[in-house]
Amino acid sequence: MKIGDVFQKVLLPVQERTQGGQGAYFYRLIGFDDQAEFLQQVTWLHQELLQLGDLYLYFSNQFPVPFNKILTDKITQALIGLTGTEPRAICDRLDQAKLFPAANNAIKNSLQILLELYIENEPESNEGMVKNFVSKMLLWIHLYIPALAQSKAKENPKVLYYGDIKKHAVYFLILLSKLGCDVIYINPYSDAVYQRVDRKSRFSKVIEGRIKSKLTELPIKATPKAAPALPP
Repeated sequence: MKIGDVFQKVLLPVQERTQGGQGAYFYRLIGFDDQAEFLQQVTWLHQELLQLGDLYLYFSNQFPVPFNKILTDKITQALIGLTGTEPRAICDRLDQAKLFPAANNAIKNSLQILLELYIENEPESNEGMVKNFVSKMLLWIHLYIPALAQSKAKENPKVLYYGDIKKHAVYFLILLSKLGCDVIYINPYSDAVYQRVDRKSRFSKVIEGRIKSKLTELPIKATPKAAPALPP
């Protein structure tokens, strides 16, 4: 499958997707075959996705970590007295404290899956590291998920991440996919960081180009939309 084919699949409305492909797509595109064509295609996709308005999020090289002292303090308070790093117990505590921004269990269940994956990948992690991971995920969840989830459109929300990435951001892309977003992660140079998180490619499909090279020119020059305001 080529990059252009992936982009066309992601742009298909859910009801037009073939049987078995009606859920969310998560593709990672690593490298390219032709630089000029690659840059042109990514720019074209971005322009198409901009038409979705609030159903589209674009990131380049980072997920900014928001500052929200009130939410951070609530997370800390909810986990006080909890010993160990058992994912279900952590998520139950957060649920009891009403720290998930939606009444359904999708976010809670997805975060539990992420926690299980994180602990599997980081067997030496202690309670402090796990709580820090949980706090970062919840800050991102509160910042981005409500705006994506409030729409009643028939389109899946779309997330495009371009460039270098850190491990915690990989986990959040997986979370967004588990919550029904179509996710495309593009890195013209390396897949190494992603593979340290999802070692068996359980959560996404990879398309690799022949050439792996860092590009000084970003294919997307438009400024991402401002993130929604953080809840109190």
